[in-house]
Parts: sequence; C-alpha cells; structure tokens
Amino acid sequence: MPSLAGTLIDGGLAQQVVGASAYAFWQRHVYAELGAYRTADQAFSVFRAGQDTATPGGVARLSGANPYWRLAYNQEWGSHSLMFGTFGLLANRYPDNTMPGTPTDRFKDYALDAQYQYLTMTHAFTAQMAWIHEQQNWRASFPSGGIGAGPTPANPNDHLDTFKAKASYYYQRKYGGSVAYFSTTGNADPGLYAPAPVTGSANGRPDTRGVILELDYLPHPQIRLALQYTWYLKFNGAHANYDGNGRNAVDNNTIYLLGWFVF
Repeated sequence: MPSLAGTLIDGGLAQQVVGASAYAFWQRHVYAELGAYRTADQAFSVFRAGQDTATPGGVARLSGANPYWRLAYNQEWGSHSLMFGTFGLLANRYPDNTMPGTPTDRFKDYALDAQYQYLTMTHAFTAQMAWIHEQQNWRASFPSGGIGAGPTPANPNDHLDTFKAKASYYYQRKYGGSVAYFSTTGNADPGLYAPAPVTGSANGRPDTRGVILELDYLPHPQIRLALQYTWYLKFNGAHANYDGNGRNAVDNNTIYLLGWFVF
C-alpha cells in the first residue's frame, strides 16, 4: 500500500503526462537532456488510459509545459562502469484536476543519483542510489482552504525528501536477487497528512521507510519470475499506531509473486 506522500518526479505523474526532450551523449561520458512535460489530454489522452480523470482531486493535472532536465557523467573501464548525475522538474499543478484555469501550486524537484555496474557473462552486479528533494509552494491552496477537491495544506510551504538505494546480483544472468532501501521524510502538515484509519497519519507527518527483498529466476532472457517482499519500518510518520487506530507499519507489509515477459 502506498504511503500518503511522494514526490512528483518519483512516480507522482506516472501515466498522466507526455513530454518531448532533446539530448546529447558526448564521447560516451557526458549525457545532457532538456525537455518539457504537459498533461496527457486531448490528442494525447490515450496515454492516460485507465486513469480516473473525472474524479475531482484525483490524478494530477499540470498547467502548460513544465521543464525537466538531466545531466550525468559516465565512465567505463573493462567490465566496470560508474555514473553519477542530477535531474529535476519544475511543475505547476492545478489543485483540482477537474478545474483547469484556476491558480496553480508550484513544485520544484531536484535530485542526485549514481550507479555502479560490474557486468560479465557469469556475474552481474549493480548498485544504485537516488536522493530527491521537493519544495512545495501552496500558493493556490493556502490559505484559501483548498480549491475544489484539491489539497488543504496547513502550511504555505512544505518539503519532501526521498532516498533510495538498491543492490542486485545475477549469476549467469539466470539466478539473482536484490535488496533495496527506501525512505521519504518531510515536515509535519496535518492539513495534508490527516488522521484516518489505515491510510492516515496520527501525527501529521509523511515519514515512511522500509526494505524490499526480491528473488529472481530467468528461465529465458525474455522471461523473469520474481518473489518480492516489502517490509515497512515506518509508515505515515510512525512505527506503531501510525493512524491513531492501532495500525502498525508492519501491517502494510506485502508479498508479491511476479511474472514478467518481453516480446
């Protein structure tokens, strides 16, 4: 089950926007990309197929074109490679997705990431990390008490920080697994993170962290079978009784059996 909070650039706009960008990759070392994203509506509405776009306060709706950037440096030597970089997004979002033309809230996402890989025919090891900082300016939603079914923040400005790290290993590109850690923290805002059974926060904080364990089996290069377990260490601000109704973070632990096929 997803927590209350997440940054826009880290899945907050998935299956809701379309974009175009230009990039350059200089001598297999420097990668630069600049683009813009907008809401996938009108001629692009097919990209939002399956999303509930009619419910007020549902999926995100952006105003105009919203700039995105990516800059990274890559170094390869033998079977090794190392990459580190930055990316970000500036977005203006309508508080209520069914009310375009109203004032917008402003989001600024800045991120750093890195990746190390060791790849041979026998062994494949990958380590990845990313840190995202999001500044939220509720210039439309505060102090108006919300527009339509939009958010009702208690603060004029909030922030979120997301950190992710993952290490994976595969033997003969057939057997493998991974360990991942995730954490989202932010300042308290009882207007955004209100108490509610199961999904709410008793202390008004978004803090969530946990570990994801996964075992993989690839009987064919185009087929992957996986067993995945998500273990929550904290959820919506607390380890125990996070919603004020006796629910603990571990009550949201999940296990998945996944099948993946590429054609």
